[in-house]
Amino acid sequence: MSILPTTYNQAKLTNANIEYKILSPEKVTQTTTLVFLYGLVCNNRHWEFQLEYFLRNGYRILLHNYRYHYGSKAHVNNLEENLIFSEVAADLEELFEHLNIGDVFYIGHSMGVNISLELIKRSKHNSLGQVLISGNPLDPKDTMFNTNKSHEVIPLLKSLSKNNPNLFNPLWRNAHKIPFVRKVVLHGGFHPKMIKDEFVEYYLKKIGELGPEVFFQLIEEMGNQSIISFLPKINTPTLIMGGDKDSIAPVSSQLIFKNLIKNSEFYLIKDGSHVPQADFPKTVNEKILQFIQSHQ
Repeated sequence: MSILPTTYNQAKLTNANIEYKILSPEKVTQTTTLVFLYGLVCNNRHWEFQLEYFLRNGYRILLHNYRYHYGSKAHVNNLEENLIFSEVAADLEELFEHLNIGDVFYIGHSMGVNISLELIKRSKHNSLGQVLISGNPLDPKDTMFNTNKSHEVIPLLKSLSKNNPNLFNPLWRNAHKIPFVRKVVLHGGFHPKMIKDEFVEYYLKKIGELGPEVFFQLIEEMGNQSIISFLPKINTPTLIMGGDKDSIAPVSSQLIFKNLIKNSEFYLIKDGSHVPQADFPKTVNEKILQFIQSHQ
């Protein structure tokens, strides 16, 4: 039975109402709270295989949804000005204060890596370390599927969404119902032998709930973050993880993190896709736990 929350609490913050849930083990043995940060138009089910493991090891876990995601709402409905990483990070910092959370460890996947780095850059809260899974310090449109064609394809899709919403938006909402689309996504972003069709269907269904405008805004924000110049300034212990079969954020991107972040370790997951924490959870969980314990 899944321990993923079916309902969330609401925190009324300065600029947004943010959904959150704190998962606590039967016996809390660790003072550090693990903060999981999911990726671009993803959801907390991407951490499904991590939650029970870290609860068993005595950690409290904070899950939340970013502003404009699901039940989290910004007070001003302007994505271009308000759905940016600095504002998302500010929400989390205020949420930590609201919940009286002390030491934290960030665990980010894909775009969640960008959020973790933004939080480290702001240095408003005490982080004992961060785990960066399948992140990309470059504009993802430069490297997705080992080509830069996304620079052409994404603007075309955005134009189609804007000019033909009656055609585009129903396709976006209902993509999870199309077996061919699910199969393409499975082979493009996951390990096809390790991930079930139902997992991909749920993932696409949740994407459909967000709407295309969230995707277009955030993928541009990923390209605009320009985080590379900050990486050599990071002193926070950092574990970089990636799959050697990742076609979204290639190994070369992970090596940029490793080469520029001084206090970092790099762990390559054989046969891992863009979502190695779902492909090979036992391997990923054990490596993360070992890293966290060595830096507490």
